[in-house]
Amino acid sequence: MARRAIIVSGAAGSGSTAAEVLQHFEFATVEVPTIDEALAVVQRERIDVLIVPVAEMQGSQLAALERTLRR
Repeated sequence: MARRAIIVSGAAGSGSTAAEVLQHFEFATVEVPTIDEALAVVQRERIDVLIVPVAEMQGSQLAALERTLRR
């Protein structure tokens, strides 16, 4: 089973560059436009790597991510 990564647009410079690096290490990558969309995916699917723009996250988003990851 391939490892899965989600990249929020703008979180790691060029999304295509980050995706290429992750794919080199056999990650299936998906780029999503917003932090909220990434949180929705993480809540319903198993994700191995999540790349988000931490400086742009609201406290409620960070708390939701932490709750989801602790499950």
